[in-house]
Amino acid sequence: MALLLSIAHLVLLIAAIALSIPVAVLLVQIVAALFAKRAMQQAPQPEVQSDAHTLAVVIPAHDEGENLVPTVQDVLSQLGPRGRLIVVADNCTDDTAAIAARAGAEVLIRDDPARRGKGYALSHAVQALSKAPPDYVAFVDADCRLERLALQRLQDACMLTHRPVQALNLMKQPPASPIDHRLAEFFWLIRNYARPMGLRALGLPTQLTGTGMMFPWPLIASAPLASGNIAEDLNLGIDLARTGHAAIFVPGAAVTSFFPVSEKGATTQRERWIAGHIKTIWRRVPLLWKAMATGNKDLFALVLDLLVPPISFLGLLLLMMLLASAALAAAAGLTAVFFVSAANVVVLAVVIFIAWLAFGREVCSAGAIFHVVAGALAARIRLYFNLARGRGSSTWVRTDRDKR
Repeated sequence: MALLLSIAHLVLLIAAIALSIPVAVLLVQIVAALFAKRAMQQAPQPEVQSDAHTLAVVIPAHDEGENLVPTVQDVLSQLGPRGRLIVVADNCTDDTAAIAARAGAEVLIRDDPARRGKGYALSHAVQALSKAPPDYVAFVDADCRLERLALQRLQDACMLTHRPVQALNLMKQPPASPIDHRLAEFFWLIRNYARPMGLRALGLPTQLTGTGMMFPWPLIASAPLASGNIAEDLNLGIDLARTGHAAIFVPGAAVTSFFPVSEKGATTQRERWIAGHIKTIWRRVPLLWKAMATGNKDLFALVLDLLVPPISFLGLLLLMMLLASAALAAAAGLTAVFFVSAANVVVLAVVIFIAWLAFGREVCSAGAIFHVVAGALAARIRLYFNLARGRGSSTWVRTDRDKR
């Protein structure tokens, strides 16, 4: 029995040390983001520089209908005389194509039920553009709103760096939503604002987040887009980093969308994100060794960043580890894993608190945050249990945005 307990302790200790890696990555990123945010607030916004380069904006759309119109209008209002807006009506069963055309977009109709997914739609658009290639290509989701000068600032950054660029991609709680998304909105701020800001402050690249992305034509023309992968953005960013073209974060350009207002839509969206992220972690971890062997610091930084799972999932893992290590300490007096696990929990709690102080107070007040966390905990546990049983999304599914 003593031997079995010692083996269990060693296994748990290795697991606890492994979990220290994403916790440490989060800590470094959030601390760096504090300084970056202060510097950004003090620095004047750069003036947009006009240029004669061509730009194509691609919006993949599946059964979006009238939801697409505000996005089309935002893009058209920011396109210069040499800009193009292309909507890919992908396997649509409604009048998305006609609505997009009436709104002023060029429309590509794609019907291929056997190959469904955003990656296939983007690849279809790039193939069509290859007949008359633009200088730059941007991808914007069909439910996003673009803040003023977003496209121009992305194009300026793309011109300056000759690399892919990623806008600040925000998600917010819809007005009068029957679902409380405040916790999800706060975690989204950490993932897509605070952490990329920290990476930027450290002179490192950022992950691609699926919308508000812009690329020089030579890079996107040869990129592996055509897949049904549910984390196509993460994989694309890693693939580009492998070739020395990691993306740069542009916080001055922002795109915003809203969480679904139906339980079905919220659950489907969350399952897709989490399942895609976790699967990508498993597939891409070996790239750490390749990055070290080749001296590719951008790839190394992005894979380390990728190792940080969704915060709610990471927190649940740490709590489970703490309970298991406490039981082992009580049964056998083996305490090393307990102290490592406790340190992980404390550091994560401190990181979340610092992130809330710096970035999240407008989203969720101190008085409400505990209520929000308690209300979401049961739903998160149920979601992760379903994913562990293989019941989550493994292929692309359009998010249900119905208000029922």
